[in-house]
Amino acid sequence: MKKTLDFEMFTQAGNTKCTKVYEKLTAKINGSKFYTEQEFNELYNKEIATIRARFSEFDDTEPRYHMRNRINRRLEERGYSYEIYI
Repeated sequence: MKKTLDFEMFTQAGNTKCTKVYEKLTAKINGSKFYTEQEFNELYNKEIATIRARFSEFDDTEPRYHMRNRINRRLEERGYSYEIYI
């Protein structure tokens, strides 16, 4: 069973959704396609919208910080020269 990450959401369901989005974005980062900053920002925003559709608390400071921080570490590890600021 995969571990659910803590994004400081109000519910376990919120943390589970954030974890799934994080894993999907990480798979894209580690995949064979290289994403330009614009392409990745569009992908990121699309995936984040799936969280916001059900969990409005994602827009609190902590969940957004945790997602950006984790994604930016993955981008850096993979050799991307940009970060997510949204």
